Amino acid sequence: MLIAKLQIKRMLPKSLVNGADFLGIAACDDGMEYVIKDRSSHLTTPHNEWFCSCLAASVGIAVPPFAQVELPTGEYAFGSRWEGGVAAEDWRVLLANNKLKIDEFASTLSKIWAFDHFVFNPDRHFSNYIVRNLTNTYGMLAIDFSRAWLDSGFPPGDLPFKDKDNTMMCARMITSVFGKYLMQNEIDKTLNSISKVHEARVSDIINSHPKNWVTDTQRDAILSWWNSSRDQRLDLIRQGFNDGSYL
Repeated sequence: MLIAKLQIKRMLPKSLVNGADFLGIAACDDGMEYVIKDRSSHLTTPHNEWFCSCLAASVGIAVPPFAQVELPTGEYAFGSRWEGGVAAEDWRVLLANNKLKIDEFASTLSKIWAFDHFVFNPDRHFSNYIVRNLTNTYGMLAIDFSRAWLDSGFPPGDLPFKDKDNTMMCARMITSVFGKYLMQNEIDKTLNSISKVHEARVSDIINSHPKNWVTDTQRDAILSWWNSSRDQRLDLIRQGFNDGSYL
């Protein structure tokens, strides 16, 4: 696994970005800018971001390029590359004005919905998607897994999400405006892809980031759960979608 380890050339004003759980924006020595997330807001934040980004990319969900960024203290933080080419208008405005059809994003939204349920990400609000210009259309990326995975403890939290959770509210708002948009075949495809990720791959993801991002106890718990309970969670998500209890 090729790992980018970068150094900071200068920090940019944090006010340039709206959000939580991040240290700031850094211009790094590869000439790119990164949103920096360290362990100050939550000890597991860098691991959550790294693990979920690696896993998402492994199952066909687009995420921004990411790296390990060295802080002035010598500790490493998670860096998510600042995306250029983002659509000038909010993607909800594009949808509302018929410049974009929900069908164009239904596949990606469905994959992200399934993935967020697996890693227990209750914080998928509208700003945690990036919509950027492509050659003749738009593409969507998932960002921000800070509140997912280990953030609420481990194993992952119970489903369904609460009514007040951003992930639930966002999905329901889309449904209220555009009707049923989630695609069962894409949800099944994503869950099936996760089921094919072996323990060795999970171990490689964890071992590829700095050791202090998780404890040995947390690492062992993840690997044990992956072998013993991963498939049960996937089945619960399938059932919750099919019977509507997770919607």
